[in-house]
Amino acid sequence: MFIGVWSYYTTIIDYFANYQNITVEQISPKLIIEFIDYLEDKGLSYRTVRDTHALLYSFFNEQIIKEVISVNPCAKTASHISKPQNNVDEFKFLSIEEYEELRDFLETHKDKKYFFLKDMFELTIVYGLRKEEILALQWDCVDFETMHITIKRTRTKGSKVYDYDNVKNVGSFRVYPITKNIYDILNKIKSQQNEDNLKSNYLFYYSEKQSPEHVGEPFRPDYINKVMKSLIKDYKEEKGID
Repeated sequence: MFIGVWSYYTTIIDYFANYQNITVEQISPKLIIEFIDYLEDKGLSYRTVRDTHALLYSFFNEQIIKEVISVNPCAKTASHISKPQNNVDEFKFLSIEEYEELRDFLETHKDKKYFFLKDMFELTIVYGLRKEEILALQWDCVDFETMHITIKRTRTKGSKVYDYDNVKNVGSFRVYPITKNIYDILNKIKSQQNEDNLKSNYLFYYSEKQSPEHVGEPFRPDYINKVMKSLIKDYKEEKGID
């Protein structure tokens, strides 16, 4: 179950073992870019390289919190990851700075219907989750003792929830470490549920205000689509972008 995450760890350990005397403070963006090149030269997939980079990025964020370093050396290096040719024209990605602007918008917007998206986006970005996976997250996926989160379900259009234990796509069953930032988010969500005296198996669900008849039930994918369209419209208007 931990094979996927452990492979990222061992890859990182194997590479940086060549720098036995290097300290965290001495790791530079140039070295991170060289590490990306190393991963790609090994023939690893775009997703593996991206996820390994994301794991490093989270680690250095932890070091900033601990005041070991002041700048994350992984910042602005993700653009050096070579994207698959068939996806180059299909996808465009927010920079870290653009995402942080969006996150501030979600936190301060007067319409609180956007507020839950902030936590949803954080989990999505850190772990590279799809919408169907984030909506299917239940508390049995969260292990605060081992500090790991398991991705094993997907919620599709309608009300059905599929467990990856029963599908052929074994690669979709994944286990990730819970970082300090993600721990704070999960703990806040759990505390809010307790405060509202609401027992829901899901991390993201309808509130009384959003849907009185479905309180505690997980969001439907089409509801998220509608909120996202509204968010994009409001964000574009506030920022004056097309």
